[in-house]
Amino acid sequence: MNKKSIIQFLAACVAFILTLVLIKEPSDRAGWIKFDLGLLSASLIEFVVYIWENHKKIKLILSTTFINPNSEIRVSIAYLFRISINGKYFLVRNHRDQPGYQPVGGVYRYSKEGTTHDFTEIDAIPCTYMEVAAHSRNDLRLIIKKRKMLRRFLSWFESRKNREIDPHREFHEELVEEGLVSANTFPYIQYDFIKKNMTSIQRSKKWPVDEFLYADIFELNWENEEQKAAFEKLLNEESEKYIFATADEIKTGYTASGKVILEHSKKIL
Repeated sequence: MNKKSIIQFLAACVAFILTLVLIKEPSDRAGWIKFDLGLLSASLIEFVVYIWENHKKIKLILSTTFINPNSEIRVSIAYLFRISINGKYFLVRNHRDQPGYQPVGGVYRYSKEGTTHDFTEIDAIPCTYMEVAAHSRNDLRLIIKKRKMLRRFLSWFESRKNREIDPHREFHEELVEEGLVSANTFPYIQYDFIKKNMTSIQRSKKWPVDEFLYADIFELNWENEEQKAAFEKLLNEESEKYIFATADEIKTGYTASGKVILEHSKKIL
């Protein structure tokens, strides 16, 4: 719904109110009311569809404008891969703070030099609630000092400037470097963007701060039969480095054999 549509909806509302207030003659009013309702109903349908499709964005605007706008908020901006074969989803072991299995993926990285000015204006700093390895210092895990600046931060992220935009890095680190698939078979990858997943602002389960979690979901496509065969081979082998899980297992958080599946894995379904 663009600005023109919003103006049309508001104009139809005003016209309807003016008809009720200014036109006193019943015979004249009936015609005008019928005309106004026609305009209003058309605009209202589009307006309701817009609200439904953008309810998360609208909720975010309200929660950053009217609820503790000057309190700090932790943000994590990530991407996850949906890799499925024979009705099961490929998950790798988490090497960080939580034991369990999760989709291939990780946090986007930013260019420190290119974002200095933007992050200063937004008042965003690296999050230090968890230990940060040297190679992860530019991860998009941040603390924004005032949550009302979250929308400006997301506008910067959506501009795609001075940040990582290709999800290939984590695929390479978690699969090729771990020896699960070969660089010869996966010199590059093909993938589709599926959706973006945004949580509402909520209290962190780990740290004394509110947080906002965002993830882009990509689906891996087989470039050739060799790539598909590589994952079929993994499916028929056993390893502590990975598992294959059904959608139901991901939803319940456990495999039939008792392996733990981390909560955020549901985002790829």
